[in-house]
Amino acid sequence: MELDPVRFNTTAFTRPVFRAVAEYVDDQSVSPSSFSATLNKVVNNLNDVQRHSRIGMEDFAAGADIEVHEVMMGIEKADLTMNLALQVRNKILEGYNDIIRMQI
Repeated sequence: MELDPVRFNTTAFTRPVFRAVAEYVDDQSVSPSSFSATLNKVVNNLNDVQRHSRIGMEDFAAGADIEVHEVMMGIEKADLTMNLALQVRNKILEGYNDIIRMQI
């Protein structure tokens, strides 16, 4: 069963929810040797999600035609993507520390 991503109807929120990392995981054009390029794309996408959330909040505060629930969904999307990025970073650091502590 495949779920369709939630889409925002306003111009401030144009990307589907939970697409921050998934589109780069499925991207076949990225070779395994380009870890830094993939990481750069994911960080740029995280930045885009955060920026779109901020733009949505600013538009709502300025009185633009945007609904409260869309602003709240954008904020939650930004929060979820940031938490995902932090958890991935923590797992990478944990793996690195395990490798450093290995006896050779």
